[in-house]
Amino acid sequence: MSENLPEERNEAARREEPAVVSASFSMMYSGAVPHPAIVEGYERFVPGAAERFLRMAELEQKSRIDADKDEAKLWRMREESLRIEENNATANFRIGLVASTFIMVLLFGFMCFCAYLRLESALIAALGVPLAGSIGSIIAQFVWRKK
Repeated sequence: MSENLPEERNEAARREEPAVVSASFSMMYSGAVPHPAIVEGYERFVPGAAERFLRMAELEQKSRIDADKDEAKLWRMREESLRIEENNATANFRIGLVASTFIMVLLFGFMCFCAYLRLESALIAALGVPLAGSIGSIIAQFVWRKK
């Protein structure tokens, strides 16, 4: 039985049908202007097509450059706006700090004046006003931050 095996394999190989092989050719091109062979084909049917393709590519490139310039301009404007907002916030903080320091110095001077004249009711009022103002400003900060 082992003697028949090589012969059976040869016969099976002879009985196989030949495979059909086909090939196709495709050409790909990427860019703003078609491949010169394609442009030549268009030029045969539509005179001036090559010039139109070139003009279209020029307009597309100009459009992209303009869009990039506009985007860069918007980024610069945004950065400038953020810088101005930051400067305004810093200026507002400094104004608030100076104003509150000035008010506290005035109240301290008023308290010293009341103590010198021995006006106890005015001294109590001078102590109560900054305390109430401090508590009010703390509450206002929590309320305004949430908005």
